[in-house]
Amino acid sequence: MIVRREEQDKMTYTIYKYEIPVGDTSPIQLPAGAEMLTVLTQHGRPVLYARIDASQTALESRVLYVRRTGHPLTGEEGPYLSSFMLDDGALVFHVFADRVKPSR
Repeated sequence: MIVRREEQDKMTYTIYKYEIPVGDTSPIQLPAGAEMLTVLTQHGRPVLYARIDASQTALESRVLYVRRTGHPLTGEEGPYLSSFMLDDGALVFHVFADRVKPSR
């Protein structure tokens, strides 16, 4: 969806966080048009930070691909998003977004 400049200025953007499971493929529901920013750990759990339009009520399914260092990539991964560590840095994971272009 193309958003005219004056409509875009009226949107209320907020950064939200979403806990994500540590698995090869992690499906997640985000508000339509959400921009995935990064993945960090908080209290020992990985969380996705995303910029969302707080007035958006429609959700869309997205997928994060989580790969450990030294494990093969399958080719289904989209663009690199972020890396995070667990177990005091003993485990390092790399997160790739899906190839779906979010709607705006």
